[in-house]
Amino acid sequence: MASFFETGESARINGGLLGTMGEGSTVCLAGRVTSPGIIQTSDGVELRLEGDDLPGSGVVEVVGTKLNGTCVKTMRVTSLGDDFDLAVYEGLVQHVNGKYRDLFSA
Repeated sequence: MASFFETGESARINGGLLGTMGEGSTVCLAGRVTSPGIIQTSDGVELRLEGDDLPGSGVVEVVGTKLNGTCVKTMRVTSLGDDFDLAVYEGLVQHVNGKYRDLFSA
């Protein structure tokens, strides 16, 4: 059964879960820009971003295609501001993909 967040545009994940997704999968994750083309995800993993829509700073949500275990090609980048709480987002990701997965199933 697909997760609620997987039935739409993409799977909502963190950096650690990127490795469980197949190459070419569409994913959605949040993180803080640490340098041009690099974000630190909600679980502390650094990922490289490729594409035309690269964020400059702050906390962002990235929807993109997994190229490999450490790189995502961006399709859409949305600024979440500087005060977005990544710890809360990480809690959501843990619930959606973990113990409470059934609550988010379609």
